[in-house]
Amino acid sequence: MKAVLLILILGLTGGAAAGQIPSFSHPMTPDRQGFFLRGMISGDQAAHSLSVQLVPGNPMTTEKVDVHPDGTFEFQSAVPGTHQLVVTASNGEVLYDDYVHINGSTDFLTVRLRPTPSTSASHEKTVSIQQLQHHVSGEAAQAFSKAKRAQAKGETEEARRLLHRALEIDPEFADAHNELGVMSVSAGNLADASDEFQRAIDLCPDHAVALANLSIVLGKMEHYDEASSVATRALRVDPSNAKVHFILAISLMRNRKDSTAALSHLDQAAPEIPLAHVFAADLLNQTGRPDEALTHLETYLRGASPNDPYRARVEASIQAMTREGVQSDSR
Repeated sequence: MKAVLLILILGLTGGAAAGQIPSFSHPMTPDRQGFFLRGMISGDQAAHSLSVQLVPGNPMTTEKVDVHPDGTFEFQSAVPGTHQLVVTASNGEVLYDDYVHINGSTDFLTVRLRPTPSTSASHEKTVSIQQLQHHVSGEAAQAFSKAKRAQAKGETEEARRLLHRALEIDPEFADAHNELGVMSVSAGNLADASDEFQRAIDLCPDHAVALANLSIVLGKMEHYDEASSVATRALRVDPSNAKVHFILAISLMRNRKDSTAALSHLDQAAPEIPLAHVFAADLLNQTGRPDEALTHLETYLRGASPNDPYRARVEASIQAMTREGVQSDSR
C-alpha cells in the first residue's frame, strides 16, 4: 500500500525551557527483547500463503512470520515505536506496505488487504483526477512492482534502479518519484527526498501520500513555514492523516503561531501518535493550563507499555507537576 513516512518526528522538538516538559528529541533505544504481539489479516487474499514482516527503525531487529490459514499471525519480539509493516505473497508480491505505531503487547494489528490491484501499484486513500487520467503503462508498472519487492528484501540499489527504469518508461509516473523520495529519506538525504516528493506533487497536485511525506520532510529540515503550508494542503486531500496533523501542530508550535490550532491538530493526531499528548502537555504548560497538561501526560502514561522508552521521563514530569501543584495549594 502507500508508503507514508513517520520520519523521526520526535526529533522536531528543541530543548526544554524552564517549567516545560523535557525535550524528547533524542529517543532512547527500546528493549531489544521485545514482547509478544498478535494480529490478523482480512480480505480476498487472506487465506493464501502470506508472510508478514515488521521492520523497526533498526533493521537488525526485523522480524518476519508466516500468516496462519485463519489470517492470524504473531510476532515474538516486537518493540514499541513506529514500524514498517509489509505483507507479501508466496511469489514475493508486496500486498501491503504501510507504517504502524505500536505501544505494547496489548495492541492488536489489523490489516485489511485491498482487492487484487490492476496495472498501477499505488493504493492511496485518495485518487486524484490527474491519476485517473494518467494511465501507467504495463512495463512501467511492472518495474515499479519489482522495485517494491526489492525494497522489501532490503535490495536498495536494485530498487532504486528499477524506479528510475519506471520513470524512463513513464516520466509522469508520480508514485515512482514518491518511492524514490522514501528511499532518499531512509538514506538520510532529506534535500533529495524533498525534491522527489515535489516532483510527484508537480505531476499530481493532490497526491495525498507525496504531500504528507513532503510536509514531514520539510518539518525535519526545520522549514516550518513551508511544512505548515504543505501540511494544510495535505489535510485538504486526506483530513484523517494523523501524521500530517502532528507535523502541522509541531510547525505551528515552533513558529509560535496559533496555539489553539496546534492543540486541535495534536488532539486529532493523538489516537495514532500517542506522543502528541506529550507535546500538547508542553503547549498547555506554556499557556498556563497545568491541570489540562497533567491530564494529557496521564493519558499518555496509561497507554504506555512497561518498556516504553519515554515512560520514565513522563513519570518524572508528572511527579514534578504534582509537587508544584501541591506547593501552590499550600500557599
